[in-house]
Amino acid sequence: MKFQEVIKQVRDEKRQKRNYKKYNNSSRRVFSNLYGYRRVVNSQNEIEYKIVLSESLVIKNIHRLIIEGYSPSRLKKFSDSQNWRTRGGNRFSKQQLINLIKPVYSGHLQIQNSRSKFVVSEFYKPMLTLDDYKKAKRQLSLWL
Repeated sequence: MKFQEVIKQVRDEKRQKRNYKKYNNSSRRVFSNLYGYRRVVNSQNEIEYKIVLSESLVIKNIHRLIIEGYSPSRLKKFSDSQNWRTRGGNRFSKQQLINLIKPVYSGHLQIQNSRSKFVVSEFYKPMLTLDDYKKAKRQLSLWL
């Protein structure tokens, strides 16, 4: 490879990395198959993310129970007793329940490499408040 080609390749890689960081910190970031939302195409051929009612109730209850002080183990037992299921029809694991504590459910996206900076998402409508997410995250950090 010639020296100029190597320089061009390095520049392209830096540009891609910079664009990736911009995307990850933007309000337009989307997730491929996020529990609680369904991707649909509207009449103007635009992609929208609609809230799935049954899944949103599970998410709201998980946040509420964690705020009330449920440990991950107790939350798992409760979810099994309520027969909460993943999209695949399986019971939630303890880790899957913990992973459902995300700021996107409050209609916000977290800026990467920052714990306290959020941007409002352009695509995801809120199911909870940002304050509820922060309370659940704080409570969860006591258990982990």
